[in-house]
Amino acid sequence: MALDTFDEAAQLIAEVGAQYARGRRYRAIADALETGFLGRALQLGGELRTLSRTAAPDSDAPATIVAELRRIVDECDAAIAAVQASDAYRAAVAAWDAARLDTVAELARELFDGVVEDRAERPLYAPVIVTRARGGGEHFLSAAAVAERIAAAQREGVAAADPPPERGADDRIRAVLLDDDPDAATSPITLVWLPGTITLPRARLAPAGEVLVYAPRLDAAATRVRCARDVSDEWWAVRPDAYPDYVGELTRELAARGITDVDRA
Repeated sequence: MALDTFDEAAQLIAEVGAQYARGRRYRAIADALETGFLGRALQLGGELRTLSRTAAPDSDAPATIVAELRRIVDECDAAIAAVQASDAYRAAVAAWDAARLDTVAELARELFDGVVEDRAERPLYAPVIVTRARGGGEHFLSAAAVAERIAAAQREGVAAADPPPERGADDRIRAVLLDDDPDAATSPITLVWLPGTITLPRARLAPAGEVLVYAPRLDAAATRVRCARDVSDEWWAVRPDAYPDYVGELTRELAARGITDVDRA
């Protein structure tokens, strides 16, 4: 079997995987993408690997498999396009553009797989990133920089996830992601919305997952700052006092910015 045939097949299977990642978020096509498209593409990949070891050089079978993979890619494209051309999706995008966020939340439960209404009254958390992007220098942002980041979030709100999550939202219908477990956050410093402080409708990923608020930004003016009691980050673990010292400095920096509602859990 020609090497370019195998390479093309590998590229097509990767494209099906990328389309699956894009499309599985939509309720109407999630099952079909997984079983009918991704599952079939992986099966064809297995068949092609077998043929690479056994098929005669002039066999038409590899070309037939590649043709079917092309068809699957086209069908994936068409399935996603059909969802995004649907009345419900277009209505959700129009509602988003018009800032009718209650309507967005209602339609999102229809459009996105695994999204259900969330009415439970409990605190919700969003991480405040305290580590630097890759590069030289200190591993952590200074306490002053983190305090300024928190102050900015309380002034301006917390932005919708960018890039959007793999489930529950997309590039046109965005969501702010929250968690009901502070220990699941990617940072020991979190903003806390107490029960009753989020006025927009909430959704969550079933059976148990992140909470979504469909909005470009979520008001964070009334949030509390929570500092976890313990951390597992190895950068802090080498010096037992490093994290408590950091929290103490952060608390002082927050107070200097008028932020005093700090929970040192």
